[in-house]
Amino acid sequence: MKLVRAMHERVERYKALHPRVTFWIGAFKSGGHGDYLTLCAFARAARRHWAQKLGTQAPTGAVRTNFGSGVAAVPAGETIGVMVIGRDTGMPADYDITYEQPGIDVHMRMPEFGWKYQAAHLAPHFDAFYEVQYAVRAVIRDKERFAVDVAEARDRLDYWRGIYDFFPHSSQYIDSRVGMNQWQLMSETAGFPVEPSDLFISTETPDIDGHGTSTLPSAAALGACVTIHNSEGGTGITKCLPRDVPKLISETLVGLGVAVAHVGTRDRKDALAPGAMDMRGLRLTETAAVIARARLHVDIEGGLVYVAKAVGTPSVVFFGPTPPSVFGFGGNVNYTRAICPFADRTRHCWWSTPNWARACPLGFKNCVNLPQAETAVRVVLDSLAKQGNGRHVQTRVTRGGAK
Repeated sequence: MKLVRAMHERVERYKALHPRVTFWIGAFKSGGHGDYLTLCAFARAARRHWAQKLGTQAPTGAVRTNFGSGVAAVPAGETIGVMVIGRDTGMPADYDITYEQPGIDVHMRMPEFGWKYQAAHLAPHFDAFYEVQYAVRAVIRDKERFAVDVAEARDRLDYWRGIYDFFPHSSQYIDSRVGMNQWQLMSETAGFPVEPSDLFISTETPDIDGHGTSTLPSAAALGACVTIHNSEGGTGITKCLPRDVPKLISETLVGLGVAVAHVGTRDRKDALAPGAMDMRGLRLTETAAVIARARLHVDIEGGLVYVAKAVGTPSVVFFGPTPPSVFGFGGNVNYTRAICPFADRTRHCWWSTPNWARACPLGFKNCVNLPQAETAVRVVLDSLAKQGNGRHVQTRVTRGGAK
């Protein structure tokens, strides 16, 4: 198959650009931008794990190259190289996540043509290879040298095989039976800790195709703002707030004198919030810079929530078809009504049907787990109040804004 052959050639070509590497770690995951940030976080954790096991020192600071000779030499033991392999999402180059990911030596994107098929062909190229779903499958090439690790990896996969074999439709079990969030499950199945603190995104913008950094509003203008986003783009229709929700949130905040910056791509489903600064259409690193300056980020569950977590900005996150028990971050306000009758155990229809992201199984226009506009505003105001501005809690919310 041509795609498989091309995949083999690309992996070996990128490895050849790093001749000093003696131990290659590969990490593979499908998904969108949040998934790719999670994949990079996992790869950093894997690097720490193997650096300790091999007696090397994990390099510090960002590795700025994607394909060049950017691997830091280590004083003892083996030299570790890390390659992350994600789905080519078709996003424009200026919405790239791969720029300056610390501890990652090679980023490789490829068209998606079957998770397990791709992973099976990728694994032999690496000394330690991880297929990162929610349950992680580890493949270690040197079975004699790392006999204990190989056996433990096999036992972990056997224990979690139900989730692995039937992924992604087994995802419902994570919420209803496993009782772990995605970070705990990754750590449990990989055999080493993976933490949200490993998330990273640069707030510097590279020169792409001859275009430098765009002009952003002053730090003073953005320093006390609330950033807002409401679209997962593509086919993620069920993960989108009704338009009156961000509209009322923005009207209320602007009425209280709180600056609002609307971020994300220019998506037809994501109409500009009234009174908000239009920060849509920026490069992802610029969007990260705007969110980093904000006091609060408000969003539907999705990729920019991971960006906010990576830059240290607390978020109010509204959950619809996906469960906060799996995807909610500590330190955020994670809100769901959890009233959907479709999935009796979990109250979330995440992967309950093949078409769950494109259409509500019960035919609702918007996910019933998402809040009504007045409730959403109250959740945001309460979150701001906890940051020290008590007057927000006393504000009466109406459809016309704050009173």
